Amino acid sequence: MKRVIGPIVLAVACLSGCGGGSSSSSGTPPTQTAPALNGNWEIQSTSQVTANVSYLIGGSFATTGTAVTGILHFLNYSCYYIPAKNSEWDVPVTGTVSSSGSLSLTSAVVDGQTLNLGGTVANGGITSGTYSVSGGCGNGEHGTLTGFSVPSFTGTYSGNIVSNGVNWGTMTLNLTQDAAPDSDGLYDLSGTASVVNSGLWIWAANPAELAQATAWGGYIQGTVLTGNGAIGFNGTITDATGDTISCSFSVTGGTLTPGTGTFTLTRSK
Repeated sequence: MKRVIGPIVLAVACLSGCGGGSSSSSGTPPTQTAPALNGNWEIQSTSQVTANVSYLIGGSFATTGTAVTGILHFLNYSCYYIPAKNSEWDVPVTGTVSSSGSLSLTSAVVDGQTLNLGGTVANGGITSGTYSVSGGCGNGEHGTLTGFSVPSFTGTYSGNIVSNGVNWGTMTLNLTQDAAPDSDGLYDLSGTASVVNSGLWIWAANPAELAQATAWGGYIQGTVLTGNGAIGFNGTITDATGDTISCSFSVTGGTLTPGTGTFTLTRSK
């Protein structure tokens, strides 16, 4: 979810007056290659049905020739959410991208709903896009969209932990993202987390193990196992570079306080 190569025509003509003879030849235009949608993408959609409503979509894509396959997840659209499992539906899509970058995708029927998306792919982005939902809970929903290819989350991110306006120290996440998505279209993350402070937020394990961590689109979630409490966190990147992640967290189990707060992490260069 990269570059459109415009049509190029080469013509070569050779004319010779020697002996009154002449010859000419014409080159064959090179074949255009369809821009590829591969890897992890974020799609930002805006409803034209409900005012001031936007949906964030994460997608993992693979392109072979002009054929595109992928799996999408809506971050904040209740019609593609499973309350009993506290998770989002997998939304498999198939379609094509032409040599000029014209994209057309249709989903499998998910909970009675079919999703259609279109747009123009060029230079690592999707522009002039539209989406629509037919059937089921989302029937009639439609709007516009744009998208971009999300860089790997592999790297070291650091930032301040804040709860009720108080700075509780600095947390560092060392992340490694799998090169390929899993069967649900999610990118697994592994690594560790550590905290440095003045004794306000003490972890029994420091650095601590990162568990159940995944990324899809620009969204990231995971759990830090500190030994005296599990810190569940989730957040989104702030722009297409993926260098800054804005997160919220909550603590379950153990004795670790504060129990809720935020942190904004920036990747080291």
